[in-house]
Amino acid sequence: MENKYNCRITMRISWIISALLLLASPSFAMIKKKPPPEPPKSPCYYETRWSGFTVGLNAGALINASNAAVRPSGDFLLPANLANNPQRTDIFAMHGAAFVTGVQVGGNYQMKVVVLGMETDFNYSTLSRTHHLHRTLKAPLDGSFNDRLSQLFNWFGTVRPRVGIAINPVLIYFTGGLAYGHIKSKTHVNFSSTGDQYAGSESKWRLGWTLGTGVEWGFTRHWSMKCEYLFVDLRKVRYSDPNEPPPSFPELAYKSRINTEGHILRIGFNYTL
Repeated sequence: MENKYNCRITMRISWIISALLLLASPSFAMIKKKPPPEPPKSPCYYETRWSGFTVGLNAGALINASNAAVRPSGDFLLPANLANNPQRTDIFAMHGAAFVTGVQVGGNYQMKVVVLGMETDFNYSTLSRTHHLHRTLKAPLDGSFNDRLSQLFNWFGTVRPRVGIAINPVLIYFTGGLAYGHIKSKTHVNFSSTGDQYAGSESKWRLGWTLGTGVEWGFTRHWSMKCEYLFVDLRKVRYSDPNEPPPSFPELAYKSRINTEGHILRIGFNYTL
């Protein structure tokens, strides 16, 4: 009986010692006290990805929204001629679309979700349009009034600040600023009954303005793709169309006016340095 009792005591003591050794072991401490979980990753992986200098390319479409007018001047404005001048006047819109492509450089600075930036671009377009009019004149005039005005708008650029909101890898921005471009226009007017003709032209760089918006997606740490809309207005170009030599009616003349405007829809790729 005593031996059984001593055996039980010995077994209990061995269990207690084993339990104490287990509690003291490093493996048990790790099981009992788990390491703290890793802090969650920022929900905005590209939290500061927009800061830096950028270079890129763009391509898209230029939708022509220009308008023009060909009006009598000189002795056409004498009181005796004014009543019939509406028949000798042409006011019209220039339609059509063209391909546009270009390069851009800029820079951004990100403050949490707000992104401030500046971008300048230089572009080439294939915009070339010609307007024709043939109008039969009514009494007391006779014959027909014919005019032709051409528009060539190949080179333009912009300098624009940008203000945007960064939502994860997506940047939504608004932009606007200075626009400039080279405009070339020619006009030819003739009257079939008298045979007199008028011609003039202009080729110059113009300053204007632009306004637009866009969305840019950063698909890697350095590369991004944007979809952008810009409205460009290069304002009015005016020039005279004198009676062609030898002048049949030197006191009579025409004046042309063209206002070059366009809607630009394009995509682009930027690399952030």
